[in-house]
Formats: sequence, structure tokens, C-alpha cells
Amino acid sequence: MKIAKIRLLQDPDKSFIYYKETNPFSHWHHHPEYELVLITKGKGKRMVGDQISRFDENDLVFIGPYTPHEWLCDPEFFDTPIGFKGEGIVIQFLYNFLGDRFFEIPENSRLKKFLLGATSGYEFYGKTKQKIRSIMLSMSEMNDFERLMALFDIFGVFGGTKDFKILSSPSFTDQYHLNENEPMQKALKFILQNFHKPIF
Repeated sequence: MKIAKIRLLQDPDKSFIYYKETNPFSHWHHHPEYELVLITKGKGKRMVGDQISRFDENDLVFIGPYTPHEWLCDPEFFDTPIGFKGEGIVIQFLYNFLGDRFFEIPENSRLKKFLLGATSGYEFYGKTKQKIRSIMLSMSEMNDFERLMALFDIFGVFGGTKDFKILSSPSFTDQYHLNENEPMQKALKFILQNFHKPIF
């Protein structure tokens, strides 16, 4: 079993992706985009790189390019008359979606440092989580230009926050390669699916 490369479709007239997820969340996968994920309905197991933990409603995580990840909702979110009842909001963008120099300018030095560290994944908390959550929820009612300005507001929060914890270990994310580590992928997938069970 290999990690999947799953990418959301980007509209040709959009520079980044804003997406409301109502389908079952994607299994263990990665992609070249940065990804900001807000879980609006759901709880279960979350894996980012080699870190496994529980997640609940309003979980807010930012992940760098090619960092493998998965949110696996508990069975109660699948076994319903209406089908899957989890929901989330996803923002994705490529590093150069604003041009090759945007994150290189001096004014964005703190933001660039923040982005480069995201290969390990960040989980937000406190006032930062409240601010970003509020912006992401309000973006659903915005036009394209307003959404871009809202993303800049999120970047402003990124550049000044300390309200986050690092999820995955650098030793995992720095050297992760799709074909070279297939045994590790199998082991991590097994752990994700079974870590809640008792050890005999």
C-alpha cells in the first residue's frame, strides 16, 4: 500500500482553493499544496506525518507540501441514515501562487519562516485559532476578491502567532519519500487504524 497523491480540483479562474468538504475525508495522502483544515463537524483520529492524536470539532491544522496526513472520523459519523455527516473547510495554495517572489520580500520574512516550518504540521489553539476559524467561516459568503483579502488576513495571523504546536517530528518529514519508505507507510497506516485497541 502506497500513500495516495490526492489533489482538489482548482477552478481555472482561481489562484487558490477554498473548499467545503461534506464527503468522507480523504484517506492517508499528500499533495504539493499547503493546506489549512478546519473540521466543522466530526471527531476521530488524526495523523500528520508520524504524529497520531484525537481530533474534535473545530480542529484547526496547517500542513506543508507533501506531508502525509489523514482525518479518520469515528464510526458514528458514517453509520447514519443520511450517510457521512462530517464536514470541514479546506484552503489550499502552492508556494508560488502569488508569484515567485511574494514570500521572499523582506516584509514577509516571518511568514516565510512560518511556512517553511509547516512541513511538520501545526495545530492552532487560543486566540489564533479563534481568529483563523472566524475568517475561514466568513469566507463562504465572500466573492473571489474578498476571499483573497481574507487569505492575506490569515497570512497576517500566521506571521505573528505563537499559538500553535508542532505535530510531526522533523526526522520523519525531512526525509519522507514516497517509494523509499513503503514499509514505514504500512506501519503508520496500521497504527492509525488500530492504536485505540488494547495491547495483548
